[in-house]
Amino acid sequence: GYQKYDKRELQLMDEFFKIKSQLNAALCNTIDIKIIAEKLCQIIDLGEEYINEM
Repeated sequence: GYQKYDKRELQLMDEFFKIKSQLNAALCNTIDIKIIAEKLCQIIDLGEEYINEM
């Protein structure tokens, strides 16, 4: 079957994919280490936020 996500999970997924896209752009375009590190930290923060909400 398929899993139905609640509103908060959908919001977190939107944020994740937005950050993932920005991270990909930083990797492909300029290899900007500062931006890459910031985006990775943001992804980790999102994961921690999700876990803490459970």
